[in-house]
Amino acid sequence: MRRWRCTSELDARRSLAFAAVDAAMLTEVYAPESAALAADSQRLDELRAAGVTAHGLRLTVLSATVQRTGPGQVVLQVRDRLEPYELRSRQLKISGRN
Repeated sequence: MRRWRCTSELDARRSLAFAAVDAAMLTEVYAPESAALAADSQRLDELRAAGVTAHGLRLTVLSATVQRTGPGQVVLQVRDRLEPYELRSRQLKISGRN
């Protein structure tokens, strides 16, 4: 399998969006109106409603196949696996001892 470094960068941006619970950041990851954008935006809405953020979110690419290319564009079909990650409460505040 040819290694697509761009998938690692996109995965890192996606992880930051989930840690910040910021759906607008996903527009840097997905094509407009993509099913993946809609699905991740819905997941972020669910996390926000639950009062949690996701940290350490990452995907392992199992395969990547070129679907089509064009000027400045490559469309890949990617098969990946979501690795374990941590959910953190947005309400929990921890203070140090005096």
